[in-house]
Amino acid sequence: MRALKHASRKHGVEDRTQLIHGQSIKELAKPSLGLLTINSSAGIEALEHGVPTCCILPTIYDVEGLTHQGNWEDFWTTASVPDPIIFRKFVDALKATIQVRGTLYNAKRLEAAAKGTAEKILSSEYEAQRRKKSEPPRLEKARNMGVTYNEFL
Repeated sequence: MRALKHASRKHGVEDRTQLIHGQSIKELAKPSLGLLTINSSAGIEALEHGVPTCCILPTIYDVEGLTHQGNWEDFWTTASVPDPIIFRKFVDALKATIQVRGTLYNAKRLEAAAKGTAEKILSSEYEAQRRKKSEPPRLEKARNMGVTYNEFL
């Protein structure tokens, strides 16, 4: 909280900055001009609702056509809404590769998530990808921003 107050004061946006916790992105999306986020599922939800989104740190969904690709400091003056076709293709790709159905919030759906995760890990496609050990596509952007992922270096 202190860091948010300090940064918003430093950039002269203290009166327009809020830390929101525990509220649905769907409820907040309609009146929003945009979402500035760190790697968060809130960003995917904002994209789903057509809210311009800027990722301060590299995220899986920080791609051209979905998120603001410029400097986060000029986001509020140059942001555009996410392309709904690209968003749908992104979601389809997640479903086909790394995501599984389920949730951590109830026993039945947790069991579905555990089963889906185990099936994905045991699949030959997953094993082939794991053996490639290719560099994540966002790693170069992260390095340029000063973020390091030592396990990939």
